Amino acid sequence: MSPNTFTQLQNEGFLMQGCLKASLSGILAGTNAQPGPLYAAFFNYAIGMERLLKILLLLDKWHRERKFLTNEELKAKGHKLQNLHQDVLPLFQQYGVTCDASYGPDKINAELLSFLSDFANGSRYYNLN
Repeated sequence: MSPNTFTQLQNEGFLMQGCLKASLSGILAGTNAQPGPLYAAFFNYAIGMERLLKILLLLDKWHRERKFLTNEELKAKGHKLQNLHQDVLPLFQQYGVTCDASYGPDKINAELLSFLSDFANGSRYYNLN
């Protein structure tokens, strides 16, 4: 891994972290009277989660093959957080990360993942199209 690649991954991590932090701030600031912060929160959370899941897939391919997913492969993964989540789940066992069964998404978490998945796949563009 070249220093340039490391810097790019580090920057991606900073971007993902910023999206997730901004989403939490937006949720705290959001109200029914002012839905803008909530929209921005959902946008940032969906982007942050998508980036996190894709980083995990990138690093897995690097670990196995010493090369990263191509731009085309990343685009083919799409924006569906539920699908990306399903792609990442097997990596836990593969890398010896133990997850207690209680860590799995409960009904609320599953519904949130579904909502964010739908949001990431289309709702974030509704104001443009």
